[in-house]
Amino acid sequence: MQQLEDDYEKYETEFFQKVFADNVMKGNHRWWGFTKIFNRSDNALTFNTHAAWNLPIEGKELEFPDDFASQKVFELTGKARKNYNPTSYELVMVVD
Repeated sequence: MQQLEDDYEKYETEFFQKVFADNVMKGNHRWWGFTKIFNRSDNALTFNTHAAWNLPIEGKELEFPDDFASQKVFELTGKARKNYNPTSYELVMVVD
């Protein structure tokens, strides 16, 4: 993601973090994390400023609030960041 507005991090850390934590507690999601990119190698992508990390649970649906205030936060967040195509990674662990 790319930050477009100064308040962007607050939307993620003060709103979305709670939404995902609630979903984790309900058993709808395994984990969510939000990171800011501080340093890059010379060959790293330069357009992104942040990343959100999700570990969903297969067959479960996330629950999002649909009250007026939450809808306004969704709108503001959409203007405060630019999303890029999500990428999936698979962790493979080999034990001898």
